[in-house]
Amino acid sequence: MKIRGFITHKCAERYSDCADYFSIDAKTKKIAVSDGISQSIMPLEWAKILSSKFTSGIWSPGDDIAPLQKIWQNEANQFLDEQKKDAEKKDADKAYPWMLENCLEANEGAGATFCGITFKDFNWDAAILGDSCLVSVKKKNGSFNIEQIYSSKENNHFDNNPDYFDSFNNTVGNLKTRKGQLKKNDVLMIVTDPFSELLERIKNTEEENSIIRKILTVQSQDEYCALVDELRNQYQMHDDDSTLIIIEHDKNGNFSIKYEMTLEEAIENE
Repeated sequence: MKIRGFITHKCAERYSDCADYFSIDAKTKKIAVSDGISQSIMPLEWAKILSSKFTSGIWSPGDDIAPLQKIWQNEANQFLDEQKKDAEKKDADKAYPWMLENCLEANEGAGATFCGITFKDFNWDAAILGDSCLVSVKKKNGSFNIEQIYSSKENNHFDNNPDYFDSFNNTVGNLKTRKGQLKKNDVLMIVTDPFSELLERIKNTEEENSIIRKILTVQSQDEYCALVDELRNQYQMHDDDSTLIIIEHDKNGNFSIKYEMTLEEAIENE
């Protein structure tokens, strides 16, 4: 399988502000995408824990999430301690992290949507929570068509209240699982909500084939950023952190990562 992975941020922000995260592991043959909810506390750290623990094989959706919550809570408390020490050094009451401390005391933490997929040969199992979605595309008679968009919302009803994993409390919404097989001329995409909403909107329209073609031709980060700008400006894709993983069939059932721009690399390069 040929795999490409891309990520970018909101138009007016930087990669260091991004709360999307993805992870690809060729050894375990797992891929995960998670979108940290921006209104929550330390959403990127939570998205990173969910994605990396899934692809490493340590955790699967449906397992007890408490150990992952504990990891996030330890990171949050460590960050709070650092903020307190920094405030003491500056001797500035305004710098004291009251909001963060109050949220942690009230068990108010991070939320993150999730889509993870595991391959065995070309057979796949997916777990989806929220509007980070798995998209199945077929090529037939030279045309690309969206076969299915898998989300945890009934009828793919995307809004501002997605299902998500919580870093303190119970999961919001119901985890959905799906199985399938990646066949010749099939493409799978794992995407966060800007792509999810756009692809749902253009499915079965005259624009479907041309937009899918534009997406599937992207080979580099520069091309990806140009594509996202075009989709935002010409097709009203909403301005938010945007992640795209493309999985294409080839004769080899192993992972062949053709391109991968991780968030860490993007932050380092900016």
